[in-house]
Amino acid sequence: MAAITRNRTRSIAVLCTTALASAVLLTLGEPPALADETLYIVEKPTTSAVAQPGELGWAIELANATAGKNTIDIRVDEIILGANLPTITDDITVLGNGSVVNGNFFSYSAFAVTSGSAEISNIEVREPNSAGVYVDQSSGDASVLTAVDVTGASGYAGISISSAAGSSVRIVDGTVRNNNIGIEINSWSGGTVEVTGTSIEANTASGISISASNDANITINDVTLDGDLSGSQGIDSQQYSSSKLTIRDTTISAHSTKGLNALVYANSSLEVLGGTTISSNAEEGIYVYGDGAVLIDETTIASNGFDDEYPGIDIDGLFDDGSVSITRSTISGNAGDGIIADIADDSILNISNSTITGNGVNGIDIDSESRFTLRHSTITRNVGGGVLVDHSGESAMLSHSIIAANDRRMQQSDLEIDGRDVTVEWSVVGHFRDYGAPATPALIEGTGVQWDVLDPGLHPLADNGGLTLTQLLTTDSSALAAGNPNISGAPSTDQRGLPRVDGGRIDIGAVEVQSQVPNPSTEPAALLPATGFDSAWLLLGSLLLLVPGLGFLSYALLRRRAEATSPSID
Repeated sequence: MAAITRNRTRSIAVLCTTALASAVLLTLGEPPALADETLYIVEKPTTSAVAQPGELGWAIELANATAGKNTIDIRVDEIILGANLPTITDDITVLGNGSVVNGNFFSYSAFAVTSGSAEISNIEVREPNSAGVYVDQSSGDASVLTAVDVTGASGYAGISISSAAGSSVRIVDGTVRNNNIGIEINSWSGGTVEVTGTSIEANTASGISISASNDANITINDVTLDGDLSGSQGIDSQQYSSSKLTIRDTTISAHSTKGLNALVYANSSLEVLGGTTISSNAEEGIYVYGDGAVLIDETTIASNGFDDEYPGIDIDGLFDDGSVSITRSTISGNAGDGIIADIADDSILNISNSTITGNGVNGIDIDSESRFTLRHSTITRNVGGGVLVDHSGESAMLSHSIIAANDRRMQQSDLEIDGRDVTVEWSVVGHFRDYGAPATPALIEGTGVQWDVLDPGLHPLADNGGLTLTQLLTTDSSALAAGNPNISGAPSTDQRGLPRVDGGRIDIGAVEVQSQVPNPSTEPAALLPATGFDSAWLLLGSLLLLVPGLGFLSYALLRRRAEATSPSID
């Protein structure tokens, strides 16, 4: 957005121009065409059915009629709506300056954008009769909502977006609370929508509702969705026709049903990435159904399902050539299974570099007529069994994983197989049960399996580096350096992002012990000696000494820094 420079001459000119425009408006009943790049100042807290000079509706009408991109500058603290605001139909910037647009519980609507590239910033919309902000984009339009707060659209969405191919909408640093739907995104015709740095709280039906198709690309980044146990779902998403939804570095918590409800069809993809946490939702943390591609990476799914033993991840139906890949993630403390999955046709479930622990039923419960792989993962201390594989119609592979020390209170085993062609290799396994017929056992035993291990040697779940909690191996763990000495094709890193092979031979499980990295369970970084002066402070000191009169100040700052950070010597 171009910077706007105001001065006394400019203000007088604008006031004169707007006064003349007002007279014409009142005389002719329609706004005149003015010069490009005009600034319209809103200085009245009212809105009238027939727009009056200085009102917000008046400014929108004039800006719509003016060629080019124009700016509306709101200079009142609050505007009480007495009529619906005119629809924005041109390229317009609205500077809210912290003002409030109040629907006042009446049947009045706030901002609507039906064409053009609107930029609306630093404004709060309260109690609108419809969506607080509605943006309907055409190809080539690009709108941005920055620090826009919407509260109390009880029957509608706080912010409603309708995108089209070749258009984009960004929602940045806002707060959307106590609406029916927090943010509604309708991208059936394609387009790009990004929501970043936004807080979405206590919305009744869902925090974010998404309908996407035709190569639509939607990104949810650095967003907080807090249902406050009154909001039904965190994110409710339906994807078709090669659309893509990316969720990154986002928290989804305390919803009265699901954290993420994802229907993914027809070559569409869902990615849940980079430090996302889905926790304390009453039902599933993530619910997946469809034939698309799902990736869950560096994500924590914890303490969900308390309403009735729902799982952390529920893959209710994966069919055709659908796929779910779970990597570098921790699934813990959910009331039901950590993962439950029904996999059919040519679909596949891959789990690697992940920790599944402390769940209320089983770690993984797979009903599979297709392919399932579990590699370099730790499945332990779940109340029921560890891994249950039922009806394996195609090959299943369990490799370099710890499946042991589960509580087995439900008469389950650490590993149970009821099917065929399940290969286990280079793994540490506790109690095992094979339901295959004696002549055709389900298990295909590979090399390097340690059976009947009661205690694999694991520290409790803790912050050991990386974006998720993990369980380090103890110094006497049977999984230490117990993997395939000639392994190829292993992940380059462990769950934390540290090198996967250290000391010449790979460890079994989600975490590779590092010979050169302090063990956080015994040597927290905070306890390591401080280094005193760091390079940034030395550079600051050098620069300050070059400025006359600031030498003593730089000395004082550096001395205080040294005293605060240097280790004491007894």
